[in-house]
Amino acid sequence: VTVEGDEWHLWTSVPRGNDAPTKLYTRDGEIRNTVFHADNQRIFFSAPADGTFQIFVTDARAAPPRQITFSERDCFVVDV
Repeated sequence: VTVEGDEWHLWTSVPRGNDAPTKLYTRDGEIRNTVFHADNQRIFFSAPADGTFQIFVTDARAAPPRQITFSERDCFVVDV
């Protein structure tokens, strides 16, 4: 995760070869608790949605993130 001004960026890179990192997602606002799934294909993270942190999932191929929690209280990824 990198931050440039108000924009937060989620990146991934392949540990083999000399490929440059791939930007998976950019948003205005914080990204927290980024966790890779054991299958090395899915990435979970927490980010605000309507003022409350929710959990999102994307994949290593930069698919659009999908919100998977819809709680009235903050939800944070801890482990998968």
